[in-house]
Amino acid sequence: MDYSGMTIPIYNASDLEIDFYAELFVAVMGASSYTFAIATRSQQLRDRVLGHVEACEFLGGTPEVVVPDNLKSGVTVPNSSGNHTET
Repeated sequence: MDYSGMTIPIYNASDLEIDFYAELFVAVMGASSYTFAIATRSQQLRDRVLGHVEACEFLGGTPEVVVPDNLKSGVTVPNSSGNHTET
């Protein structure tokens, strides 16, 4: 589960101008390649949690372990042991 690095333009319905670029959050079941994706407004903690919750609901459960990367909104102080201090 992570952001893809790609953005999607979201258009304003009234004037068809780009309102903002949404971030693409994706989750994949490793053995089956069953895929979930959702566009969120940002990669901030609130949107990241939303992505995880929606993905788990879509996939019908939760993994035993979720390994985060060093996304700034989720990790404030990485350390050498591989453990992270989360905000």
